[in-house]
Amino acid sequence: MFGQHFFLINTEDALMTQLHPLNAILELLKGNVAAPKLAEAEIFTRALLARTPAEELAEKPTTSWAGMAISLLKYWRERKSAEIKVRVYNPNLDEHGWESTRTVVEVVNDDMPFLVDSTSIAVQNCGLISHLIVHPVLSAQRDAGGHLLSFGAAGTGLGKNESIMHFQLERVTEADALETLRIAVVQCLNDVRACVIDFKAMRDKALAIAAELPQRHSPHAAAVVAEAAEFLSWLAADHFTMLGYREYAAANEGGFEVLKAVPGSGLGMLRADESKLSVRPTASLAARDLPKGDTAELVVLSKTNARSTVHHPGYMDYIGVLTFDASGQAVSEQRFLGMYTSSA
Repeated sequence: MFGQHFFLINTEDALMTQLHPLNAILELLKGNVAAPKLAEAEIFTRALLARTPAEELAEKPTTSWAGMAISLLKYWRERKSAEIKVRVYNPNLDEHGWESTRTVVEVVNDDMPFLVDSTSIAVQNCGLISHLIVHPVLSAQRDAGGHLLSFGAAGTGLGKNESIMHFQLERVTEADALETLRIAVVQCLNDVRACVIDFKAMRDKALAIAAELPQRHSPHAAAVVAEAAEFLSWLAADHFTMLGYREYAAANEGGFEVLKAVPGSGLGMLRADESKLSVRPTASLAARDLPKGDTAELVVLSKTNARSTVHHPGYMDYIGVLTFDASGQAVSEQRFLGMYTSSA
């Protein structure tokens, strides 16, 4: 355990300064970690700080880096399967074994795409600036209770790859603001998990719709339908980062035509319980109320008024595929939310 009185500073300061800062940090561990745990602490600290430039390591006291590593290792030791662990705090010696003038956000999660980018978005949305980001990925083996048994480099086959993130931000002192930041990070990581888990299902949905379009009733010419099907297949070929999917259908409630989310259809960021979503007038169904004689587009492309919490902070792209009744009126919509990839 590290605390205000637990660091044994090597008196040969001249020798320590000649060492690479990381070596100096590792050297400091020897006098402050029990022998049975020393090798583990050294491996973790190397992994944690391996990509941090030497100049940056040299800017802070060796005791701060060592205390940070041991504190984070302790936090990582216990984690239940699939748990998203997030803590936001202002380090102090008595409680955390190290201190900093910055606010710290630490995350332990299953390794998956978009984690660092998305956490950065949550931080930015809270009006804060990141001064340091450390992000090792390690392979962890745990027992049934989530206790760490062993770990090594990612991909070594010891266990599942886990992402460990450490952000240092400008100082936040208000307790409410710290909790708001923690909630924002948790929510964004839940969105990331939903998008990653459902990515294949959303991609498969786009391909299934593309295959079905020629068989559906449509007021559009065959060439238009074929072009729409080709477009959806193109999206699924890594040209669109799919973040959400949901189906909507026109219905009559109390004499009013409304648009309702189809129960169980939500995927990714749109996984929410559809029964709790408010109904909307059918005017919100893309191109529902066109002048008589006009035909709604088969595929509607637009931008949402909401920014993404995953991967990139821009406004999300909206792709709606309409279905039609025998009279040619749009009666339902299959909606994708996401962002075009750089290759697109």
